[in-house]
Amino acid sequence: MRTYLLVAHNTRKGKGDELDSSHLRIRVPRIFTAADGLTVADLLHFGFDHTASAKVLIERNARHYDSAGYLAHLGIECLLKAWHLHAFEKYQGVHGLEVLWNGLRANAEVHQLSTKDLKTLHVLDNYAELRYPTLNSPLEIGSDDWPNMSALERALLRRMPKALKEVIAGLHWSKKGGRVLMEKPIARRQNAGN
Repeated sequence: MRTYLLVAHNTRKGKGDELDSSHLRIRVPRIFTAADGLTVADLLHFGFDHTASAKVLIERNARHYDSAGYLAHLGIECLLKAWHLHAFEKYQGVHGLEVLWNGLRANAEVHQLSTKDLKTLHVLDNYAELRYPTLNSPLEIGSDDWPNMSALERALLRRMPKALKEVIAGLHWSKKGGRVLMEKPIARRQNAGN
């Protein structure tokens, strides 16, 4: 969600350029905390699983690239929001990766990313738009984007505080989002979507 300032025209006659303040509306992003049922561990877990899923999709074939790019964006977003929740006990309900990264840089002791990683962060930030077709302004994505996305994830991990790395070390694939993930044995898996 972006922050907007919506201003209505003056409805009071004869008042010149004055605005009727009852017509001003400011929309600000929602603030999320642990009270919303969010945990640092779950955000990290979802983030890593989204990026792992993006890797699987981008390695499959070109028809999955848009989904892979969107999931890569979502994965990095979850990692950054987990970091915010850990460092500040809250995060804004925004989806901009650069906004989230800059918030960490401004308010926590975090080393800057390399120029290459910042460029990748910018590219991934735009991948949020891959969730819908954008015919007037299509985004390019290809399998050659994955190495940079993976490098960015590793760069973020290296910069995370020790306490977050300890949370990551304690994650188990089968316990996620307050659930236990289970898979029924299937004698023969079908390759759907190929």
